[in-house]
Amino acid sequence: MSQHAIGGLFVGLMALVVCAAVAGNAIVTRRRRAEIADTYNQAGGIAYTAIQFGCAGVLGLFGLGLLLLVALNPRT
Repeated sequence: MSQHAIGGLFVGLMALVVCAAVAGNAIVTRRRRAEIADTYNQAGGIAYTAIQFGCAGVLGLFGLGLLLLVALNPRT
């Protein structure tokens, strides 16, 4: 396996780790804000949570795509 393939695997795995961390943080933030639900909802809190999950999803797809690209590349 070449150094470029190892680098691609590392970046893909790191993208998945960051994806999991961002999604976990969104869940924790949502649970913490449940105590002040009225203020949180009026400030558009659910939109922030949705955006966090959306960004995590895009990052996760990028990581999976990169891992698949490296795994399916015949030159590795």
